[in-house]
Amino acid sequence: TTLFHVKVKLYHFRFARWSLDSSKIRMQDVRNLFRYFASTALGRSVALQFLLTNWREINERYIFVIEL
Repeated sequence: TTLFHVKVKLYHFRFARWSLDSSKIRMQDVRNLFRYFASTALGRSVALQFLLTNWREINERYIFVIEL
């Protein structure tokens, strides 16, 4: 990959990490961030890696389970 792609990937990871910090990205804006990531192959790769790496925290923060 080129230096440009490396920098873009690092920015994607930075924003992905910020999605877990509501002081940097509001909870209601996280969906838009990942929608942007989904628009490119590089963004999809970063999003998948981020989700797999941070699944437990994402699940606790964003997934609401209704117990019966």
